[in-house]
Amino acid sequence: MRERRLLHALRLLTRSGTRPRISAVAYAVGFSDEKTFSRAFRRRFGFLPRDASVGEASPRTRGRDEPVLLSWMKTLTV
Repeated sequence: MRERRLLHALRLLTRSGTRPRISAVAYAVGFSDEKTFSRAFRRRFGFLPRDASVGEASPRTRGRDEPVLLSWMKTLTV
């Protein structure tokens, strides 16, 4: 169940448009506080929710045109 909640949170944080507040995402996917959510998110994905972004240059791009996070998300749909 937690896995599904965290994947949903990842989708909310990385979709295009206005970026939601981390606390709003945490509550929306069923976590009772932001700290617990951030810890679980980091354990699952290896980075903090505040670092999840699509289309921006980030440390996770590693010299590629496409951010690693975005390419990883695309592999989930295959």
